[in-house]
Amino acid sequence: MVKDRELKCAYKYCKHGGKVMKSEAIKDGSYYHQQCYQIKLDKKAIREKYYERFKSKEPATAVNGAISKFIDKEGFDSGYVLWCLGLPSVNLNSLYGLSFTLGYKKNEEEYRKYVASRTKIDWDKVEIVEKDKVEIKPFKKEVKLWGDLFD
Repeated sequence: MVKDRELKCAYKYCKHGGKVMKSEAIKDGSYYHQQCYQIKLDKKAIREKYYERFKSKEPATAVNGAISKFIDKEGFDSGYVLWCLGLPSVNLNSLYGLSFTLGYKKNEEEYRKYVASRTKIDWDKVEIVEKDKVEIKPFKKEVKLWGDLFD
């Protein structure tokens, strides 16, 4: 029986402490957490979509810096950045201009609705476990006079 070793996640901005178990890791040259690997793939997709859609001559270092700023430093979800890049109202000369679109609350709400609509739940596999059932019933007090409101 092979022991499950602890390896180092190759993603520079790993949010899981940098350690990944070999059984849970994804190997793509190096070992990654599943979430870290997904972020890596999303970053690549953002870069490709930006160059394809806007035909930009912006150097790759600037594009990679902007992507890293949005995802790793400002904490935006990589899927959200990719989704915002695909909005028809977005017209960019530089990828740093996307920060205005990312900051709109309306876009965040639309993205949440989009993700929720794509989430599929198999209700046959859902199990409801009741622990310490709590019921909350509104307290209705009979009010006849104005003074009864302040008791």
